[in-house]
Amino acid sequence: MYPLRLYMRHPATFLPLAAGLFLNLAAWGWLLFAIPRGSEQTFLHYTVFFGIDDVGPWHRVFFAPLGGIAVLFVNAVLGWMLYKRETFMAHVLVAMAALVQALVLVNATLVIALNV
Repeated sequence: MYPLRLYMRHPATFLPLAAGLFLNLAAWGWLLFAIPRGSEQTFLHYTVFFGIDDVGPWHRVFFAPLGGIAVLFVNAVLGWMLYKRETFMAHVLVAMAALVQALVLVNATLVIALNV
């Protein structure tokens, strides 16, 4: 396996992972401060055709950032495992992980807009 320190020092690996972690932490923080914790029901999903179609307890808004951090971790580990043989694929994995984190932040923005 490729040394972890060298893998993390490569700019094409470090920058997307750092950006993804920042975006995920931003989603967590924004949701923590914007969603009221005392409410019994929170709007969780909205579609154009059906309107609000998922309602639940306030802590379910954190499922998307939790899934995002799981994607970030899995893609980082898979990229590290592939880095020695497939450098390009490792970079694609970490770039896609950062893209998923951007979508998680968009999801957090929409959930906050529904509930405020």
